Amino acid sequence: MTQRIDTITPQIQQLLWLNKDSIQRVVATTRRGGNGALIVEQSIIPSGIPIEIGTKDAGMLRSDFEALQQHNATNLTTFELVMDDDTFTVFWDNTGGPAVTGEDVFDLIGGYSTLKNVTLKFLTAE
Repeated sequence: MTQRIDTITPQIQQLLWLNKDSIQRVVATTRRGGNGALIVEQSIIPSGIPIEIGTKDAGMLRSDFEALQQHNATNLTTFELVMDDDTFTVFWDNTGGPAVTGEDVFDLIGGYSTLKNVTLKFLTAE
């Protein structure tokens, strides 16, 4: 089993798919017709599905974290995300804030060598 973000393979392979069981794959809107009847429109979401992966309390080496930050800052096109048996074509999701976040395990000036609670946000392209 391998976990890879484009060409970056984290040395510690402990990434979790954080929102796997809560992905919305159908969009729905409702309104009332002139006669008061409820009108519901539903459509399958073909792309732009948010995928969040992260470490929770497990660690990620700072070198991997910084490589992911750099990738996010320089790659605005699609790339491949591999999470064990699942492969997606994605791009970074910077729509609601930073797409790459984390916390030092211990507070140090200049940062600690390991981060926890790392979260990586993507949107599917296909």
